[in-house]
Amino acid sequence: MGGRRSTIPQGHANRQSQLGIVMHIRKKFDDVAGKVCEAFLPVKHEYCIGRGKELAICTLSSIGLLEEISKSNIMSKVAIAGRLLSANKGIDTMIRFTLEHPDLRRIIVCGKEVRGHMAGRHCSRLPETA
Repeated sequence: MGGRRSTIPQGHANRQSQLGIVMHIRKKFDDVAGKVCEAFLPVKHEYCIGRGKELAICTLSSIGLLEEISKSNIMSKVAIAGRLLSANKGIDTMIRFTLEHPDLRRIIVCGKEVRGHMAGRHCSRLPETA
């Protein structure tokens, strides 16, 4: 009698709830698929150390690009070239490396994004949240 009524139509609320459930299931599936890939398809290279001090290159999930860069002359100017496979652990590792190497001034982010994880997108937003 004296209760408040929602201004959101019931059908809309149900669709929002269903969408939330679908997104949750998809994230769980992506997480499980990532763990299966880690177990059956071990990662060959995660990073390569160069002779530079001020520049880092992040190739996101592109192992071919990392291999190409690691074999090139550019490694004489690059402190590290590596891949970023996950937003959480990967970005934590990048931040730790940056703090341990105070001469590092620039990070170039390139390559193909990991499907479902969007680590590169999160990485590019770091300056906004700092």
